[in-house]
Amino acid sequence: MTTNTETPDKPLKHSGLGIASFVIALVWLFEIILFIFYGAIAGQIDNLGLAMVFIIFSAMAPLVAVMLGIISLFFKNKKRLYGILGLAISLPPGLLYFFIFGSA
Repeated sequence: MTTNTETPDKPLKHSGLGIASFVIALVWLFEIILFIFYGAIAGQIDNLGLAMVFIIFSAMAPLVAVMLGIISLFFKNKKRLYGILGLAISLPPGLLYFFIFGSA
C-alpha cells in the first residue's frame, strides 16, 4: 500500500500568475497593433498623453508578463498552459522591442 499525498482524481487548476501573464501579453500585443494602425491611419500621434501611456505600458508590460510567466512555471500542482502562452506571446516581441528601443 502506497501513501500518495497527491490525489490523481482531482483536476489541476490553472495558475493565477500564468493567467495574468497571458492576459497582460494579449493586452500588450493588442495595444501595439492598435497603436501601429492608429499611427498609420492618422499619420502621426497628436495626443501626447496617449503616446506617454503607450511608451510606459509598452516598456513595462513585457517585463511583467515574462516575470509572471516564469514564476508560474515553478508552481507544483498547477497547470502551466497560460504561463507558457504568456511567455510565448510576450518574450519574442518584447526582446525585439528592447533591442530596437534599448539601443537608442
